Amino acid sequence: GAEKSIAMEGVEIGSIDICDLSDAGAGWAHTPPAGRTAVDPVLGRIFCGNPQATPLRVTYHYGFSADMGGGEYDRAVILDGEVAPESVPAPHATIQSALSAIQAGGIAEITDSDRYHETPAVAANAGARIELRAANEHRPTIVLSGSLDIGGADQTEVALNGLLIAGGALRVAGAGNQLRRLQLRHCTFVPTTEPSVIVEIANLELTVDHCIIGAVQVADGSQVTITNSIVDATKDSAVAYSGIDAARETAGGTLTIEKSTIIGKVHTVELQMASNTIFVSALDPSDAWTAPVHSEKKQSGCVRFSYVPPGSLTPRRY
Repeated sequence: GAEKSIAMEGVEIGSIDICDLSDAGAGWAHTPPAGRTAVDPVLGRIFCGNPQATPLRVTYHYGFSADMGGGEYDRAVILDGEVAPESVPAPHATIQSALSAIQAGGIAEITDSDRYHETPAVAANAGARIELRAANEHRPTIVLSGSLDIGGADQTEVALNGLLIAGGALRVAGAGNQLRRLQLRHCTFVPTTEPSVIVEIANLELTVDHCIIGAVQVADGSQVTITNSIVDATKDSAVAYSGIDAARETAGGTLTIEKSTIIGKVHTVELQMASNTIFVSALDPSDAWTAPVHSEKKQSGCVRFSYVPPGSLTPRRY
C-alpha cells in the first residue's frame, strides 16, 4: 500500500478539478481545458494542464509485507557508520560523480528518495571495497537506460544496499574484470522478462540477501548465495537461473539458496544447498529443458525443507 500527497506549487486551487479520469476509448473520461489541472482521487490519476510551467512531483510512502527489497524501513543495523560517505544529491549532483570519488574504496550514499535517470558504472581499484547505498529509511529509484556495469581490479568488493533499480540489468562483464565479491542487500531490481543480474566472469562470489530481483545468469565457476529473497522470472516456465548463453539453457554457477522463493526454472552446475525454499517452476509444452529444477551434479549438495516440482533433477532430498 502507499500513502500519497501531491505538491503542486504555484497552482491556484481554483484551477484544480476533481473528476473522473477513467479510461474512455482512446482517452480519459474527462479532458480538462488547457491550463487546468485535474485529479482523480479514486484512480490516483493526474492531468497536468501546463506541465512545462508546473513540474509535478509526487511524495509517497511505500509499504510492503516484509522488510525486503528497496524500502523505507530501518536498515541502520547493516549500515557502516564509521566511514563518511560521499553523498548524493549534495555535494555530488549525480551518482556517477560520487562513485568516481571512491574508486579507491568508500561509500556513495543517496540521501533522498528521488528518481535518478542515470546509468552509472562502478569501477574499483585493486583491493578496494565500494558500496552504493540508500540512506537509512530512504528508497531512491535508479532508472537505467542500459546496464549497470560493475568492474574491479584484483580482490575488489562491491555492495549495493537499499536501492530500487529499473530499466536495465546489473552486469559483471569479462575482459579483465577481476571483481571478487558482489553483494546485493535490501534491493529491488524490477522483474521483467529479461535477466536482472548477469555475471559473465568466473571466480566471483555473488550474495543476494533480502532482495526482490528478476532472473539471474551466472557463468560456471562463480558461486551464488541467495537468502531471504524473491527471484521472479515473471512466470513459472520462464528461466529464473541459468548460465550466460543467449538461450538461457546452460547451467549457471554453483547455487546456495535459503528461505527464498524462486519463480521460474533453475539450471545450475551444483545445487550446493536448498533449504526452506519454494521453487515455483514448470516446463513449457515445447520446452527443451529436461527438468524444471536441474542440478548437473547429483552426488553433492542437498535439498531440505523445500518444495521442488515433480520431475526435478536435484541432489539428495531430506
